[in-house]
Amino acid sequence: MRLERQGSCYWSIWRTLDKNQAERGGQPLSYNGYLFAYFGFRADAKARKECHKFERNYQCNQICEVCLAERPNKYGDPALTFKNFYSDAAHLLTSLTHAEYLATSNHQSPWENMPGFHVKSCFRDPMHTLFLGTAKDLLASCLGLWCRNGYIEGPNLAEQLRWVSATQREYCKAAGLRATFKTFTPANTNLDKRSEFPEIGSAFKAATIKTSIWFFAKLSSEIAASNPEDQQLQLVATCLWNLQKSLEILDHNDIILPTYDAKVAKSTKFNYVEVQMPFLTYAPSWF
Repeated sequence: MRLERQGSCYWSIWRTLDKNQAERGGQPLSYNGYLFAYFGFRADAKARKECHKFERNYQCNQICEVCLAERPNKYGDPALTFKNFYSDAAHLLTSLTHAEYLATSNHQSPWENMPGFHVKSCFRDPMHTLFLGTAKDLLASCLGLWCRNGYIEGPNLAEQLRWVSATQREYCKAAGLRATFKTFTPANTNLDKRSEFPEIGSAFKAATIKTSIWFFAKLSSEIAASNPEDQQLQLVATCLWNLQKSLEILDHNDIILPTYDAKVAKSTKFNYVEVQMPFLTYAPSWF
């Protein structure tokens, strides 16, 4: 489809791919002079790499197109490791401007010709970075903290996780939330080995993880309320509540948020990041 202007009206010129589209040919899109405009580019890591020809990407030692964060490697700088989640991490000091990105890249993105394009307008895909990414680490870390410190009743870890799974189904059913809930086990949460970092396995899909975030936020608030003196539990409850609140705001709004919701989302996102990163860093040592 392309647009043609006639006076103050924009008309759509549709390729005749099917009957319905052909019938819409010549129909006005807007009488107010509005045009389509570039807002941003959002895709998973593979599409970002292939569409923009990023030389620093998830398959390289330098994994970020807008900073100098590195995957740990024998030729790299340990100070720049992307695994450093502290607020004083060295890679946070290497953020690149758009001009610096262009100057340090041998190949420019084809989207450079798009009016309004900026390398930092290449947004990350929340399904992969959150629901299939850090949220899996976060939820499994919560399970480890709760179960191994006795906040979940049960004779052993397997029974504790089975109780959490049953409670999740019960709470979500009562709230009208649907998903395919698999039973948590020591193996699929990576809690069977204390030397490993907790992580929910690949059998749990994005839609299930999104629903689980709601449940974990609710359960964590109940556990924290029962143990008001435990700062770690308050920390976890704060982290999960802010994450869930951010997702609610995004789910109930368009791309551009109303002013109030934007302020709340900014606050909850900041609180989530500030709490989550230290929690994921310290979590294994807590249990």
